[in-house]
Amino acid sequence: MAADTAEVGAAGMAALPDGTEEAVIRAALVGMALVLLGTTLAVVGTAVVVIGTAAAGMVGVVVGIMVVTVAAGELAPQ
Repeated sequence: MAADTAEVGAAGMAALPDGTEEAVIRAALVGMALVLLGTTLAVVGTAVVVIGTAAAGMVGVVVGIMVVTVAAGELAPQ
């Protein structure tokens, strides 16, 4: 069971079986790289949302100005 897979050292910390330390370190490094990639993608996604929202707002302003201009032109005396 657990005693078969890990030894308990003098400090009470589990020691990995011989030869597995490098694999565990590599797995941890891969995991940290994936977290960094995920964080980067989240930041990029947030920037895209902000830019998209700003662009949509500008389109709304331009359309609003056009509607007001057309309406004002229709009401202006000839």
